[in-house]
Amino acid sequence: MINNRRYFIAGVLAATFGVAGIFSIDSIQASGSRLQAEIKFARRIGIYDSTSYSSRMLARPIAEQAFYRGLTSVMYELNFIESLSPDEMKHLGIIPATDDKPVISRKAAIESIFRAISFAVNSGAVKPSRETANLQPFSDWIIEEKYMQGLGEALDRGIIKGMPNGRFCPNTHLKTSDALVIFKRMFDAYAVQTAEPVKKQVVAIEPGNQSEPATGFNLERLQKAGAFSTIDCNVKMNPVKPLKLKELYGMLHGILTQADKPAYLTELKYFVRNRSMKRKVTRTMLAGLGSIMVRALSCPNVESKALYADVKAGSGLDRALSFLSRAGIRLGYENNQLKGYEVVTTEEAVGMLNKIVDSADQFRQNQGISATRNDFDSFKALIEGRKARIRRILNRNSEPGN
Repeated sequence: MINNRRYFIAGVLAATFGVAGIFSIDSIQASGSRLQAEIKFARRIGIYDSTSYSSRMLARPIAEQAFYRGLTSVMYELNFIESLSPDEMKHLGIIPATDDKPVISRKAAIESIFRAISFAVNSGAVKPSRETANLQPFSDWIIEEKYMQGLGEALDRGIIKGMPNGRFCPNTHLKTSDALVIFKRMFDAYAVQTAEPVKKQVVAIEPGNQSEPATGFNLERLQKAGAFSTIDCNVKMNPVKPLKLKELYGMLHGILTQADKPAYLTELKYFVRNRSMKRKVTRTMLAGLGSIMVRALSCPNVESKALYADVKAGSGLDRALSFLSRAGIRLGYENNQLKGYEVVTTEEAVGMLNKIVDSADQFRQNQGISATRNDFDSFKALIEGRKARIRRILNRNSEPGN
């Protein structure tokens, strides 16, 4: 009886490991406590935020819609896509446009990962880490040729991992725990990108639209515009370090508040609503926020259109960059590459804001009515002259005989 029970337990464990497929054994067996990092990540980016991560729930098959929603959140968090709408993922061909199924198979889930990775590589968002795979790693699943690029990336970056027995079990339902593991691995694989050295200056100013240089790490102009009225960093920011969204948001909020632009304050809050304020600002985010500022502050139109080789025409990012171009601001590199996924330095963000504030009609008007030293001297002379005239009148009236 004991031997039979032992064999039964061994058989169950063997079946569990076989279903585990490409995922690590620890993560498949894990309870909620062993998936702390994955659960923390999922909650941070808003995947299944209201769900209780019990061991029973983690062991359940994940619904197709829930998996694709999670993948969309990861893609958005990595700045591979521009919105959290599943329509964009469907339009790009990453997730199918067919009706949702109650569960998703391991094969369908990993094929969508392959498509997502291939899209990121082909769009220039990431650099490929290796050549396209040319070997079939699994004995029970022949991967189609169109997925070999994504397969090579996924294997090289550790997003999927093979098993000693070479099986994949493609038709088995994907568990929630497996989905959380794959999402975390994908994010970790691409969260940090190595930026190329910046050529000359990153914020380029179109000629003929500036009264004085507006780039560089000059915080005085922004301070007068109210950029530091709502945050504590003031003038102690390091120009060469990345800027966090919380810091940039605080500066923009202060400027728009002082400029009395409630409608654009609402748009600013809407822009950051689904983003972590602890995130580092990428150039894509900087362009979106900058477009809000140039529209809010009525920057002059210089009839300029900057073209970017790695930006899709007609996209939201393309429209944001068009608004900046009209204000004489160009982001990115001299070879017409934006590289929107790169994290920007504080100096780049400040340079853009300096240009916007310097050319804004509202701040120019404020500067025009501001009193100067000469104004005070003239006013002082006028008062002194009136006082002298009053004394002469009083002295005449006090003379004898009057």
